[in-house]
Amino acid sequence: MNKRTNILHITDFHLNNFGNDSSEYLREDYYENYLRQLCVLISKKIGVIDAIVITGDFVDKGKTENFPHVIEIIKKLTLILNIDDSNVGVCPGNHDFKILEEEGGKIVKESMDDYKSFEMHYSKGGDLVYCTNDRFYITKLRKDVYFLSLNSCLNRKDNKPSKLTNKESNEIIASLKNISDNPETLLIIGSHYPLSYFDSAPYPDIDGWYDHHIWRSGLILKERIKVSLRQCKILWLCGDTHLPGESIYNNQLFIMSGRLGEKTRFISREQIINQFEDQGHISLDDISETVDKITEEMNQEHRQARVISYDVNGQPEVYTVEHSSRTYTDHSQYGYWRMHYPDRFSHPTKVAELIPKATMDLIEDLDVNGELEDLIIDEIKNNNLYQFNRYYLGDGKVSLGWISINVLLSSNNNLLQLIIISISEWIKSKLEDVEYQDSILIGIDIWGAVIASNISLLLDLPNYSKAANDNTDSYIDQELFTHANRTYNYFDKKNIIYITGIISSGSSLSTLHNLLYELYDKKDKTIEKEIGISILNDNNQIKNNLDFLTSFGTCCTKVKIPIIDEDVLPSEDIIGEDI
Repeated sequence: MNKRTNILHITDFHLNNFGNDSSEYLREDYYENYLRQLCVLISKKIGVIDAIVITGDFVDKGKTENFPHVIEIIKKLTLILNIDDSNVGVCPGNHDFKILEEEGGKIVKESMDDYKSFEMHYSKGGDLVYCTNDRFYITKLRKDVYFLSLNSCLNRKDNKPSKLTNKESNEIIASLKNISDNPETLLIIGSHYPLSYFDSAPYPDIDGWYDHHIWRSGLILKERIKVSLRQCKILWLCGDTHLPGESIYNNQLFIMSGRLGEKTRFISREQIINQFEDQGHISLDDISETVDKITEEMNQEHRQARVISYDVNGQPEVYTVEHSSRTYTDHSQYGYWRMHYPDRFSHPTKVAELIPKATMDLIEDLDVNGELEDLIIDEIKNNNLYQFNRYYLGDGKVSLGWISINVLLSSNNNLLQLIIISISEWIKSKLEDVEYQDSILIGIDIWGAVIASNISLLLDLPNYSKAANDNTDSYIDQELFTHANRTYNYFDKKNIIYITGIISSGSSLSTLHNLLYELYDKKDKTIEKEIGISILNDNNQIKNNLDFLTSFGTCCTKVKIPIIDEDVLPSEDIIGEDI
């Protein structure tokens, strides 16, 4: 991401009776003051909001005649925050369907026609990327930011999340081909029902809570999306439960927010106990603490908005803005918004981002034409540098292909200079000014050290050299982090930038990270960011041990370096050492 991106998530308006005699927070004579306070606080503390996502239950109990007032509420938000309607993403909730027929207290027939007219006011009526049915659609909110709207309530039964069919799931996955899968891309997925379990959910399962509030048939979807989009950041936003929650899973961040609207309420301890008794719990003494916890949890206001802020490296912070009452009980008139200290999350990085060629004004003295990656590939082809054999990597892994980095970088000085300048520019794009001054370069092995020392001169950063294998004579002079005679003033830096020739299995880099972690821990210091850079990297080989990296870049991804477990290969005495 080339700039910080801020997403405002709100949910569950539940507009029922919004007249002036109502106790609802979004009633006619109060919503402007209520929302203005919220927006002013967000603008002051966070800054510009790039998009708003609202995850359903705009109206209450099928009162779709209230959608015009919902539109006025959203218009107030967009005016104060200076956001175009096309940058507002919405998805339906179970209350947003007009009830046409009921039988025995159960909904038999309902219509989403009013909601479909309503949603066209926002991103669906803007830059539509993909839409063939009522289950989902994809829109583009702005450059590199997409919104996937999921209808988790379509054709639902017994007031439970609907069944997602294999055909629908397949079409959703196929549609993702319209999204550029790279680290600069952010895909926001809106679903009223959550597809992840959160700590804030009640335990034990009261009154079939999980069946009514978790989109179980959609759980497989998050796994399939993870496989389909491995590089871009994915933000899941959900509502329905009126409870806050968050979790992170690989490149996917799941956020559940409390309600924005609805009227004041109080649930007594006796009501909770009755629910337990209805489920057949015999001894209330065994669950007394659980009842107390649930009663307290259900009566917390959780009237919330949340801002998810991604920095230039795609790492998120989650700001919770909560409405607090000035009285001892939830009051519909007296209250104020307050912002909590942000929760910081770190997306594990396993797939390398392609480092682009430096801008022409920096390389005009070099005789180079073409993209950086293509120039590297040409050099490998022209010098016949790719070798097929078995190369032992340690940890029981074997690479079937290898490239001589020494020959690659020593045979063409212009290419080496281009790589150094391009990596320097990429590093600057990944660090904000305050972080840049608190960073150190670590060059791994000979060519990592050569490149790091040159970048050190260009960027005025300290650098340090480290051999990947301390028991090999062919590496540079051993500079072990545990050497007793060294001082380690460099390792007060908060940001570590690793530079190496090839990252194959990732085990050497992971070992180095562990050494540094122990060193920092002994000095009572912390590492805030770790950036990995290689000349060559095969993105088809997922490095499961590099979750500590906040950014991972490479100059070339087109070279395939197949890595397999050593024990699946025939022994050398059967087929020879050359295979």
